[in-house]
Amino acid sequence: MLLATGFLPTSETVKEPGRVKILDFSPLPLAVLIVPMLLLGFGWGLPVGLIDGEALAAVRPAAAGAAAGVLNFARLGSETLAVAGFTAALSSLLVGATGDTALAYSAAAGGPGAAAPYADTFRLLMVILAVVTTAISVWVMLLQRAQHRAASRIDELAVEQA
Repeated sequence: MLLATGFLPTSETVKEPGRVKILDFSPLPLAVLIVPMLLLGFGWGLPVGLIDGEALAAVRPAAAGAAAGVLNFARLGSETLAVAGFTAALSSLLVGATGDTALAYSAAAGGPGAAAPYADTFRLLMVILAVVTTAISVWVMLLQRAQHRAASRIDELAVEQA
């Protein structure tokens, strides 16, 4: 998984645990990278088709094309906003970590010169995103439970009235 996402543990990581090379696959043969990349691709791609299918099944067949367009627009638009937000947060935190706006923006764009602050900032953002994702997952689970309880209560009332 680390390889497929662009993180390569190296001997530098052991010496300094906060350091990770990003997108430096030169010491590895390409065959080693294929399996993690395929797993990531299938892991992201397969559910999207299932989710689209379920969402479009709830729409009249005559409106399926328009619904697919709205669905894709919403998905791609939200991804664009997420990437923009992540980049803005990364850049802002890097400016604070380095104290040099030009260096921070260069590092955020992939330039050299601020590897340690970049790694620390990136790690912090990953933790924040993991917490936000977990919180949203718990919230959705609680909403689904509440909906299920309400549906069960409606069914009980219908049986009592019958």
